[in-house]
Amino acid sequence: MAALYDRAHRRPLVRMTYGEANEIDRQEAENMARIAGIELDPIPGVEDHNILAALGSRGFEARLNWLTSP
Repeated sequence: MAALYDRAHRRPLVRMTYGEANEIDRQEAENMARIAGIELDPIPGVEDHNILAALGSRGFEARLNWLTSP
């Protein structure tokens, strides 16, 4: 995924939110973070790939505001 994104002519800003304790997701996010414009947003203590439940109790609204802020 990182190679394809890096080659894109116009890259959108990316914020990768993932469970910090999920090794595969963390490694993929850290790999992507080597590219300019990628921001990492790990959720401490979350091991599950499905992070929606964790987001509900840990600041989903603030993360959603990132998408809509100017």
